[in-house]
Amino acid sequence: MNDGIRRRIIGESPPRYGGKRAYSTVTPCHSGGCQLRYTLGGKDAYARFPNYTVARTAAIRAVFSAVNDIDGVCVSSDNGNVKAPVFQNAADWLNTLV
Repeated sequence: MNDGIRRRIIGESPPRYGGKRAYSTVTPCHSGGCQLRYTLGGKDAYARFPNYTVARTAAIRAVFSAVNDIDGVCVSSDNGNVKAPVFQNAADWLNTLV
């Protein structure tokens, strides 16, 4: 995924979990909502979160998920351009994927 915005790695799973990486285009001091873009079953999908901390937790849990084949995980600013539910915590979002 190359969206032209500088990304930084915010989490990386070991090989037994697929050796996947989670990225972010926002900094930890970002004060607004965040969206999480990811690939599941070969299709791009989105989820929204109230802040960076919750979105980062969701991103890291996604790359460590042994249940779901989630890839291409990236946190960015929620600018309202995607229609996706807002989840208050990472666990609620992951539970929708099972």
